[in-house]
Amino acid sequence: MMKRHRLLQAALAVLIVAGAYGLFRYMVRTKPVAEINEEKRNLIHVKADTVTLRDYDVSYSCFAKVYAGATVKLSSEVSARIVPGEVTLREGVRFRKGDLLVRLYDEDARASLMASRSRYMSLLS
Repeated sequence: MMKRHRLLQAALAVLIVAGAYGLFRYMVRTKPVAEINEEKRNLIHVKADTVTLRDYDVSYSCFAKVYAGATVKLSSEVSARIVPGEVTLREGVRFRKGDLLVRLYDEDARASLMASRSRYMSLLS
C-alpha cells in the first residue's frame, strides 16, 4: 500500500512537470511577435542648428556706501607712538589692500633693545 502511494505521488509530480512544460511551450508558440520594420531601424534622427559666435559686453555699475562693521582698536606690546602712514585717515577716504595706514615710531624701543643686547653680550664675554 505504501509503495503504491509513493508511486502515485511520483506519477502525479511527473504529470505536473510535464503539464507545466507543455503549457510553457504553448505560450511561447502563441506569443504575438512584433513586426520589425527595417526602414525605421536604420534611420538616425539628428537635429542640426547653425552655431554663431558672438561677444557680449557685460558690465555692472552701482553706487554704494560702505560702513565698517566693527571698530578696531590698535595696541602694541612695544611702547611707540602711532604715526600717520601713506593714507590720511578720516571718514570717506579710500584706500586699497596693502596701503600703509599707520606706522609705529619705534626708534626709542630699538635703542633700548640694542642697549639690552649690548649688556647681555658683555655679560657673556
